[in-house]
Amino acid sequence: MKYVSIRALIAVLTVIIFTGKTNAQSADSTLIAKQLVNSRLYYDAHIGDQSRLLNGYKYVPYPTSEYTNDPFFLTKEMQNAYLNYDGADLYNVPVLYDLSRNLMVIKDADGANYISLLNTKLNKFIIANHTFIKIDGDTTSNVLKSGFYDILYNGRTQVLVRHEKKADEEKSGLSIQNFFTLNNYFFVHKNGVYYAISSKGDVLKLLKEKKRN
Repeated sequence: MKYVSIRALIAVLTVIIFTGKTNAQSADSTLIAKQLVNSRLYYDAHIGDQSRLLNGYKYVPYPTSEYTNDPFFLTKEMQNAYLNYDGADLYNVPVLYDLSRNLMVIKDADGANYISLLNTKLNKFIIANHTFIKIDGDTTSNVLKSGFYDILYNGRTQVLVRHEKKADEEKSGLSIQNFFTLNNYFFVHKNGVYYAISSKGDVLKLLKEKKRN
């Protein structure tokens, strides 16, 4: 986060120094004043409140040439998300959700590299109308792992799913094919207790029974 502040400071100081050199020329002063405002507007638009996101650590993507698919949620393209991060509500943040490493990924301030956010500061997020909440496994009698869970149904009974992608390989002769396998683990939260559900069919059956009751 410090390097972002330094970059912004250098940009502002550059404009101020340039302003001092051309103070005698009113036309130039007007132009410089506009540049100063534009610099501030750029900072607010591209960094601003979301600068707190830049305190993660470098994310190294999987080599795409070695895998036939990708480890991300829904798509390998960045998609806008709502994040509750470090105590702030942030909207329309372009992200990738890595299901293999369980990491939320963004671009850095320059847009050249990836940063993985700190899971300890990420409390909730919404991607493509999927709402994820963080659950501490220690509070569920070891039924759930600590991590992020997609809420499928949220009523008196809550239905959750944990999405995971595992890196696998398949050998055929001398060739090896690497790919990611998606696994979904379903859970029901009822009366303060979490239950593991063996299949999605069991979840649908449970919901149908609730509708009839």
